[in-house]
Amino acid sequence: MKKLNTLSMLLIMALTFFSSCSNDDETDTRSDEKKILEFSINGKAAIITENIKTINISLPFDTDATKLSPTIIVSDKARINPASGTVTDFSNGKVYYTVTAENGTQEMYAVFVTIEEEPGVKYKIGDFYPDPDDAVSATGVVFWIKDNKVPGVHGMAISIDEAKRLAWSVHKVDTDCTSNDGKVNTDRIKANYNLDDYPAFKWCIAKGPEWYLPSSEELNRLRKYRDNINTSLNKIPGSTPISPLKVWYWTSSQFSAEIATGICFDTTDGLSGTYASKSLTYDNLNKSESAVRAVIAF
Repeated sequence: MKKLNTLSMLLIMALTFFSSCSNDDETDTRSDEKKILEFSINGKAAIITENIKTINISLPFDTDATKLSPTIIVSDKARINPASGTVTDFSNGKVYYTVTAENGTQEMYAVFVTIEEEPGVKYKIGDFYPDPDDAVSATGVVFWIKDNKVPGVHGMAISIDEAKRLAWSVHKVDTDCTSNDGKVNTDRIKANYNLDDYPAFKWCIAKGPEWYLPSSEELNRLRKYRDNINTSLNKIPGSTPISPLKVWYWTSSQFSAEIATGICFDTTDGLSGTYASKSLTYDNLNKSESAVRAVIAF
């Protein structure tokens, strides 16, 4: 009987030993990575300070902080709450995000959103640009104001001078300049072609990196306020008023390899009301029969 008890004890001890060894071999292979790798709102990247788990981002003054949808990238196999793309209220300045690793461990990040102060300058049609009170230093005149929550902050200004006769292009090339945003068209020419072959664009770009040849839609915005703009231009030393006669101004809009668009601000011969435009053929382009005016967006 005593021998049997001894054998039983040895068996229990052996089972306990092997069970312990088995438990030691069962390691958790699930990932414990739980980081926010990228965080952006409306295309703007935030600054992530990993050692203190904070995220900071500054957004334009007219941003609605109560309805923001961050785009978030986290560690592989991790998940985040609130999820990427979730509409979130940041109006209180701080929101907490929790990242959960595959193995269930968690990390919390504090996200701080700062809304920039409203700009001091608010423009109106006919104002000098960039300083609305300084005609002497003006490089442009405001001719369009974007309709947004705070009018006068964003818009466009036209150059105080013009080129009288420049070619749009000297080649029959379809440049795919079809955007209603003249800056997009101008940047396309700048990036893909020799500017010497596109004199109208070159003249605009020479004014500075933000100046460009307007699209037909953009230049058309000026027609309604032509007289107001000219009143301001006449107050600027060395400026050139926009011609009220049958002068065609190039736009950056192109229909084909042989056709681009020009706009005339003539108010005679039934052209008043909607703007007058025409397709100018390659012959017109090569003969340099149109004027050029640059614009800048702010």
